[in-house]
Amino acid sequence: MPLVAEVSVPLRVNQIYSYLIPERFGSDMIGKRVIVNFSNKIITGLVVNVTKDIPDIKLKEISDVVDKEPIADIGFLKLCKWTADYYLCSLGEVFMAAFPPKTFPQEEVFVKLSDVYNENELTKFKQSSKKREELINLLTDEDDFIALSTLKNKYDFTYSYKQYLEFRDLGLIDISYEMKEEHKPKMMVAVRPTKTEGIDDKYIHRIGKEYFSRSAKQLEAFDSICNHYVETQEPILQQALINDYNISAAAITALEKKGLIEKVEMEVSRVTEELSELSTKVELQLELADFQKELLTNIRQEIATGKKNILIHGITGSGKTLIYMHLIRDVISSGKQVVMLLPEISLTPQLTDRFKLSFPGRVCTIHSKLNKNERYELWQQIANGEYDIVIGPRSTIFSPMKNIGLIIVDEEHDQSYKQDSPAPRYNARDLATVRGHILDCPVLFGSATPSLETYYNAKQGKYGYFQMTERADSHKLPAIELVDLLNARKSGGMHGSFSYGLIEQIKFTLAEGRKVMLFQNRRGHSSFVQCQSCAHIPLCDDCDIAMTYHSHSNVMICHYCGQREEYSEHCKGCGADDVIKIGLGTQQVEDEINEILGNKVIVVRYDSDTVTNKNKQRQILQKFTDGGIDILVGTQMIAKGLDFSTIGLVGILNADVDLFMSDIRAAEKTYQLINQVAGRAGRSKNSESKVILQTTVPNNYAIKSIKQMLNLDFLGEELQHREDLSYPPFSRLVVIEMISSDYAQLERQAMALYKTFPKDKPELDVLPPTDPVIKKVRKKYRKIIVIKNSKLLDPTGKVMRKYVWGCVDYYTKQGGHGDLRININVDASSVM
Repeated sequence: MPLVAEVSVPLRVNQIYSYLIPERFGSDMIGKRVIVNFSNKIITGLVVNVTKDIPDIKLKEISDVVDKEPIADIGFLKLCKWTADYYLCSLGEVFMAAFPPKTFPQEEVFVKLSDVYNENELTKFKQSSKKREELINLLTDEDDFIALSTLKNKYDFTYSYKQYLEFRDLGLIDISYEMKEEHKPKMMVAVRPTKTEGIDDKYIHRIGKEYFSRSAKQLEAFDSICNHYVETQEPILQQALINDYNISAAAITALEKKGLIEKVEMEVSRVTEELSELSTKVELQLELADFQKELLTNIRQEIATGKKNILIHGITGSGKTLIYMHLIRDVISSGKQVVMLLPEISLTPQLTDRFKLSFPGRVCTIHSKLNKNERYELWQQIANGEYDIVIGPRSTIFSPMKNIGLIIVDEEHDQSYKQDSPAPRYNARDLATVRGHILDCPVLFGSATPSLETYYNAKQGKYGYFQMTERADSHKLPAIELVDLLNARKSGGMHGSFSYGLIEQIKFTLAEGRKVMLFQNRRGHSSFVQCQSCAHIPLCDDCDIAMTYHSHSNVMICHYCGQREEYSEHCKGCGADDVIKIGLGTQQVEDEINEILGNKVIVVRYDSDTVTNKNKQRQILQKFTDGGIDILVGTQMIAKGLDFSTIGLVGILNADVDLFMSDIRAAEKTYQLINQVAGRAGRSKNSESKVILQTTVPNNYAIKSIKQMLNLDFLGEELQHREDLSYPPFSRLVVIEMISSDYAQLERQAMALYKTFPKDKPELDVLPPTDPVIKKVRKKYRKIIVIKNSKLLDPTGKVMRKYVWGCVDYYTKQGGHGDLRININVDASSVM
């Protein structure tokens, strides 16, 4: 009985497609990529199931199988299916996020005349039509495969792919496939001895006397090539001979001409794991503090008794990373592997270097600066078991490791774990819990400022909970001083954006030979510009957002779509020359502090405008480590993973810049970010440090709580506030985003979709359509429908998923919606 493969294709279609499996491919197909004819296109899909149940429709056959071994095991497929089901997207969209680029390219089909065709069949085929005769004659003249697109566009052969398959089945042609974006290994020139057997010192000595009596350089080159081959049974890269052995290209060419060596192509990895001098200590060799030893013992006991999810709530600088390292050593010593998530790996090279020093050769890092080929090769290396520890951002939760024994989510509160676009709009923190459950392995969450969701789970007893209230190595907590900006301005105590107290502390810190970090969570020079005569604010033509002024290039830039416009003091609204810059960005902070200090110190910005690649980032941090930078000015990038004992002062220019955003998590996000920035100070046990926090609302509970490093009061107050309003973690927040170029039509469409939802379901509180804060992005208008889904009445979200998916599906099938696009965001981090 024929078998049927259920295939997911990497497209935004919420359906699994059935294909017959030809007998020659066997039945071991789950988790393998296959080539299929999908809507008359040749694409790559993934087999997610094999069944004997044949649907009552005519099925196409699988054309070919890409993989000898599955690229996805059952546990991995379970994770992907759960993701698609919970976050209301297609399985194909999940696969596009879970696998690296170039995994599912579309194929180009090539054909050639078969080498073993039947003469009678060929004659009969040619005689059946003039066009078929022309095809065979063309293929006979061609020595190699020719693309179907070439046959169609150049020679006007309009046969379908299915017809070419029939020609193949007649034994007349061979078919091959070449992926349009298929990964191609990097090849480099290498050399090896022509004689590969019996190479020893006597042989090299004899060859030396015979060929190199007048050329010591050639003898040295030959000796290096032979010794390398004997030791590794591999050729050596020509570039390595030149760079590492100081052997000239001329010497290599001379050996080749004498027939003693041969050049071959050698596949090399594009992936390089860099290790800078940002970290120099092997931390696993350090003695644990008593409180750390006790904590480690308790966590090990918790894991041994079956507790799978554990939260470490430790103040900044308490040594959470060292606890991670000891637990990782436990796991890899038992033969298992570790996945560790960081919010954005490219922002934390110092932290990853610490792990590479403690686990040399066993750590790989995934980050956004890798190109497509590097990501694909690294994914293959991980799947082949070449690393025991994988560290990376949210997508790392889909790591293809086969034997995971521990998952760590560091800085679990960070919003970058949530993907808002494109689908799947998943939260890697939550997927870590799901994958840990599937694999029956522990998941460790760590943060100085845990998310309310994770803290609430710990408070309810669902997670193990441990506090770290002391700093490691007797490091002193920084003194935190609040500066009331309103009072400072009224009393004349400001110089630009800097209070006099902050200026004096900067000068004092620099005079001591220590470093300063200045934080402002806005890049650019000014948040926006405005005419003082008519109040006109230049907006992006394509987005409903003010342009940000950048002084170094004298342009205004939209940070949503990238549109640029030359800055002018001449108002486009009324014509007055009365345009001023308003708001504070990192460029202005840099300019102001240089002016205040007379350009006598080295000030460097550390934001996404200056850190344009991984090398530039390491250069800045290395320079800061080496003492080549006095003041580092940055956005939230400086809040993540930096550990410098030389920092004597952290200055926060405006702590409440995000506090009054239209976002239910505004207070939580502000507290977390400011606390993390403040935590960069106080990393030395020999010197005291200070944090000066400028704010207009010093009595706000989120700001006041900064002084309380473990933030239990803040967490309690914020939880009560959320419960009163039925917001997360007491409900799920689902945002249905509707996008169209026609605003009037979008308003009607949003109301029509809203009306399809039932109003008698207590599990769902469906709010009417509204304009989001950012109403227009990239020439498209936006409407949102917000749904609060009670976790008490609908613990798993099953009711929510049924109605959200059902109503959206019902509405979209009505048709006639123009260019309307609908996105569903389950567990949305904001409604912006």
